[in-house]
Amino acid sequence: MSNTSKFELGICEIFNPKIHGFTHIYDYYMNSHYIIHITVSSYDFLNKSFNLILLNLIQYYFYYRRESVVIHPIIRNYHHILQNINNVKIDIIQKIYMPGGEETVCIKTFWIKLLQRKWKRIYKERIIKIQNLKKPYALFTREITGKS
Repeated sequence: MSNTSKFELGICEIFNPKIHGFTHIYDYYMNSHYIIHITVSSYDFLNKSFNLILLNLIQYYFYYRRESVVIHPIIRNYHHILQNINNVKIDIIQKIYMPGGEETVCIKTFWIKLLQRKWKRIYKERIIKIQNLKKPYALFTREITGKS
């Protein structure tokens, strides 16, 4: 049995043909995809040994690329994306192979954020319900009727 998973940890960046180049079978839709900059093993993630890689990549984007490459074929605010330090982060990714041999990714991290938001709202509703059940009128009603 294989221990490989279809999900991995990695640092991704938006494909830019001026930075990453073209392949012999260039697909114009590659311009709207993310590509893998580097994958991070679970050992490196748990030991936080990837922080040096992240710092180097942030410096590279912030100091070098912001002046040299500011045009993207599809994305208008590409310059602002490069300037934003929060865009360089570790994501949960799923690899997708394109016909030209390129390795693109589908970022799955946002599903965790959606789940966290949903449970935060559910938790808040439950706390409010418990607070309402502790009020004297609710205690009196439960004492008389047996229902809350």
